[in-house]
Amino acid sequence: MDHPIGASATPSPDRASPLAGLYEFTRTHLSIVNGVVLAAGTLVAILDFLGPRLSILPTLIYSATAAIVVLMILAAIAPRLVGRALSALGYAARRDDLIPVWKRPLWQATIVVLGAVSLAGAASIAKASEGGIAASHSPTLRTLQSQLLSLDRGIAGISQGVAQANTKLDQIALAVDPNNPADRCADLGCAVMGGASPAAVRKLIEKGAKVPGDPINDGVYLLAAALSSNPGRFEVIDLLASQGIDKGMLMHAQIRDRGRVTKTGALAARDVVSAARMSENPIARFIQMPSGDAGVDAWNDAMGCFLRTSGGVSLLEVAALMGDADLARHVLSGGVALPKRPLACSWQGAGKSGSARVDIDPTSGKFLRARAV
Repeated sequence: MDHPIGASATPSPDRASPLAGLYEFTRTHLSIVNGVVLAAGTLVAILDFLGPRLSILPTLIYSATAAIVVLMILAAIAPRLVGRALSALGYAARRDDLIPVWKRPLWQATIVVLGAVSLAGAASIAKASEGGIAASHSPTLRTLQSQLLSLDRGIAGISQGVAQANTKLDQIALAVDPNNPADRCADLGCAVMGGASPAAVRKLIEKGAKVPGDPINDGVYLLAAALSSNPGRFEVIDLLASQGIDKGMLMHAQIRDRGRVTKTGALAARDVVSAARMSENPIARFIQMPSGDAGVDAWNDAMGCFLRTSGGVSLLEVAALMGDADLARHVLSGGVALPKRPLACSWQGAGKSGSARVDIDPTSGKFLRARAV
């Protein structure tokens, strides 16, 4: 029949392409199934390859997939039971579709895909110790997998090393006082004599710095560390001892700096000088050069007399004379005792003589008295 002028020439639905039904089925069913299959296959391959790195994640995913398959099979076998269970969970079951669920193409395709994913996942987990199915059957993939995991471990190791280095740097930054010039000394003598921190002294020792190795200079180092105002002086003493300096050695404990002798030390030195009647020694003033500090001068007079009479003083005896109870406890705790010889000061000249002896409590390192003998 002829069309009226101006009417549309578009064919009616009855005259549509004979493949329209196939196109519709492909668009509404096969394309969805293909997408699900592609996504599932990709997921299985990725999880299989990265299984050693993802640990428990593949097991969780494949277990969930298997649970869904079981639920779908139960829905086909006992639809009313599953329906009531879903309704109890808040999911209302449709009742207007009379086609059994197991006869529906979409259900069949989904159960096949999910079943295949579950089986492939189970096989992948079983091969996890070998790197998964793909890696266990392909040397190339196995090598690539090992390289990726090694790279990951290497990055983790580098991160751990950087964190440890940063921790050490932070500890050094906290321990080293930027306002203490001695902490920037390039040699051990400068650091110890200047009162450097234990961290700075340890750093120099780790770089190869050595103690002098002779009794005179070793004693200078030990005395400087003991009289330092740095709160870490005991650790510095122990560091010097670890390098070979004997904490029980005898030294000439002469002090040159004004104000370095404590009030207790000055009084003890005066007691020694008085008990030994050193003011009657006509050459006493020529032995020790005056410093202008009465306490330092009395101390050096006594130390010079101790050097000539007893061979010097020990670190514990310095602590006792100075009244430094903390230093005395530290020395005693290290197993260092008083020297076996008595600490005495004697002189003789121009027909005159004098002698004094110092008594120190051996258990506490406390100065008791200086008595004439």
